[in-house]
Amino acid sequence: MEKDKNGISFRDIDSTLTDGKMFVGKGWLVLIIVLSVLIGLCFVSFIAMLISASMESNPDYKDTLIYLAVLQAPLLGYSVVVLFYAVQKKKLKRWLQDAVILNAKVEKVFSETQMSHPGVLIVIGATAIKVRFTYDGHKRVRYSEYKGRGRALHTYNKFVGKIVRIAYSPKYDKVMLLKPDKR
Repeated sequence: MEKDKNGISFRDIDSTLTDGKMFVGKGWLVLIIVLSVLIGLCFVSFIAMLISASMESNPDYKDTLIYLAVLQAPLLGYSVVVLFYAVQKKKLKRWLQDAVILNAKVEKVFSETQMSHPGVLIVIGATAIKVRFTYDGHKRVRYSEYKGRGRALHTYNKFVGKIVRIAYSPKYDKVMLLKPDKR
């Protein structure tokens, strides 16, 4: 696993102030591997269906076409997961190139209750945070935000009121909160 000059890898990042929770851990890699195996099995069975249909005297390709259409849904889902993982990994690696490890104080800006998943009531307490730290002799404050607006997320709750370790990229002005076991 590649580490930056401070010994931090993209897998050591829990959240960022702009993107929230980062899904780049080993669990996501395992999911990608499992999905790869499942997609491989679907592909093998698809080839078997094509061979079987071509061996018949009067082949009926309707079943094969339906199967191909059904196969496209998991392939699309798999592609989205792999792309999401790759984009987050690339972004973090870029930010970590010049990152410095600092201590920071995390404070709550506001809290809100969020409901998710239409049809199923799930209530989640979410918090927007600000991170106070000193870099290069200057006190700095950065807020959790998305497109210039305050952003409350559930993942920030565990950091509120604590002194945490952050990776700060001066070049990109990005704050990355390290996983709790990496503080």
